[in-house]
Amino acid sequence: MAGGGDRLKLKREQTRLCVSCHRDQSRVLAETAVSRGFIVSYENSVHEMSLAGGNAAAANCVDCHGSHETAGALSAGSRVNIRNIPKTCARCHSKEASEYALSAHGSALRKGLPDAPVCTTCHGEHHILKSADPNSPVSVRNVSDMVCGTCHGSVRLSERYGMATDRVQTFADSYHGLATRGGSVWPSTAPAATGPMPSGPPRTRCPDQPCEPGSHLRTVPRGADAKFTSAPVHVTASAHGQEPAVYWIATLYVWLIVVVVGGMLLHNGLDLVKKVRRKIGIQKGLIVEEAVPHRLYLRMTVNERIQHGTLVVSFVTLVITGFMLQFPDAWWVIHIRRHFTHVFEWRGIIHRVAGVVLVAAGVWHFAYLAFTVRGRQLFRDLLPRIKDGFDAYGILRYNLGLAPEKPKFARFSYIEKTEYWAMMWGSIVMGITGASALVREHLHQPDHQARL
Repeated sequence: MAGGGDRLKLKREQTRLCVSCHRDQSRVLAETAVSRGFIVSYENSVHEMSLAGGNAAAANCVDCHGSHETAGALSAGSRVNIRNIPKTCARCHSKEASEYALSAHGSALRKGLPDAPVCTTCHGEHHILKSADPNSPVSVRNVSDMVCGTCHGSVRLSERYGMATDRVQTFADSYHGLATRGGSVWPSTAPAATGPMPSGPPRTRCPDQPCEPGSHLRTVPRGADAKFTSAPVHVTASAHGQEPAVYWIATLYVWLIVVVVGGMLLHNGLDLVKKVRRKIGIQKGLIVEEAVPHRLYLRMTVNERIQHGTLVVSFVTLVITGFMLQFPDAWWVIHIRRHFTHVFEWRGIIHRVAGVVLVAAGVWHFAYLAFTVRGRQLFRDLLPRIKDGFDAYGILRYNLGLAPEKPKFARFSYIEKTEYWAMMWGSIVMGITGASALVREHLHQPDHQARL
């Protein structure tokens, strides 16, 4: 057996010899189905780069195609025949080949399905790149679109094998899909690590170390139970989907936004028109403006202003960082990402810090309402009353020109009360949902994700 240096030299010479015909001789190219570019692409592959770096174990042409027994890919005995590719790759990648054999793809190949994905389907053939390379199809940012999506987004394959047609879209709408589109990288997102294992109870043990991108088996997060592993992954927001509750909640939420925001726009629009018309009337002398004495009234103490400022800053921060995740392709998000390369990695940290600040501000405010005289009075004055309904009706009549005067308000009008309780309700919902999501993340995610 040749030594390491002799073996390396031999493999380099073999590669040079193969390329001298398949790249440089037009006659050979004319008799094959591949292009010169396809042959040349091997020079930039992880195999050739490793071989050029002195690794005698790196694969060259002979390792994959054979020498004297080389046959075309359509030949049943060829090493690069689709049914033999896993065995060929296993010569160097035995661990990955064993995992592939247990996967849904490996099972499909053993059944003889012609469309079953093999190693080269996902990783490429000659131009195989490292999974960390952003140009690699199996990099965490590309794998869902360039690899999984080519089959699971295909109408032809979905109809032929009875696969669900919405898997690519539902992944894109999930946290992992949105975070990937937003520029987040492994391990904060995990499209590649959730490998093609059949659905149902897991067949792999909890890993002692974080799984790497490109893993061929679905790993089970430490601490996860059977209920977690059987939970639906691709949830559709439809009335007849896996989780109809998601559809009804989403629908209710949309209608709530339409009614609340639409009502606010109508209310403020009528109020603006009335104020503009009154201002014009005063300027023309048609309306006599009443003289109002100048009075200075302190509405909020320093304590209350700090509470208010803390709540506003944390709430706005949560909204911005939350929308960055939900709409990663929005123009303003792209603008931020263009100027701050790692902003999406910081987005999650900033979002969590803002959530903690929001909860702390809420606890502070509740304590202020409960344990101070001014706070208890503030709470009583902000409670809704029947008069608020009559005041809202009176303002509507006044803005429509059906009443000559506005109603007189107490310390807080119905508008201020509505804004206050809307903020309180929204903060409570955001706090509860954020805390529950954080708990689920720590209980159900692998250690490396729980630390994020």
